[in-house]
Amino acid sequence: MRILLRPAGGAPLDLGVRTSPTFLPAHVFPRDGSYELELRAPRFGSWISTRRHFEVFARASVPAEPSANEAVLPKKERGVGLKEILRAIKASRAARERANQRMQSLAEENAALREESEKLLAQLEALSSTQDQDSEHIASLEQQLAEVRRQNRAMSDELEALRLRLGTLPPCTIWGYYSFPRPNTYPATRRVVVVSDSAGRIFRSQPECELGRRVDPTAGSLCFCAAGPWG
Repeated sequence: MRILLRPAGGAPLDLGVRTSPTFLPAHVFPRDGSYELELRAPRFGSWISTRRHFEVFARASVPAEPSANEAVLPKKERGVGLKEILRAIKASRAARERANQRMQSLAEENAALREESEKLLAQLEALSSTQDQDSEHIASLEQQLAEVRRQNRAMSDELEALRLRLGTLPPCTIWGYYSFPRPNTYPATRRVVVVSDSAGRIFRSQPECELGRRVDPTAGSLCFCAAGPWG
């Protein structure tokens, strides 16, 4: 793996390709503060990589005795190290503030997503309720349609029965002919319709009517249907 060490606010330092596990000596950390360690596969580059952030405060937490070389350093050179420490602390605080701002932004996004999820859930519940009502209404309409079909079938059967009964009825129930009781008078008497013979038997068929008409001297027309099945 290739190791890249990047101090906060500084340029990355390539530590070369090493095996895992490995040990980083103290001299690769020039100052205390935040660092970013990136591991990459030499063959696959960024396809196989990872990053880790950490902080180093060893020098600030454990003060050491000044060595002989440090004792002879002038105050100006010793001040350079303090400036680097202050710069590292400032960079660490800036990184922490950016992290806090990022966390706040993520919290706001999470709240917005939660609110949107609640709205969608309410809409889904309303849609589900509407679908249930529509299903009940459709079921009621289907029941009404089945009842109408049953009534229609019953009416069709009744109509067919009436048609059969109507087919058994004769087309004419009473036959008759016109008669002039006094044809020799002037003016002639009004014609009447004769529907029975002298014995009072009603003509139910045309042959019966013809028999009666032939023996009646006052007959003035041929036999015709005087009354149908419906009066």
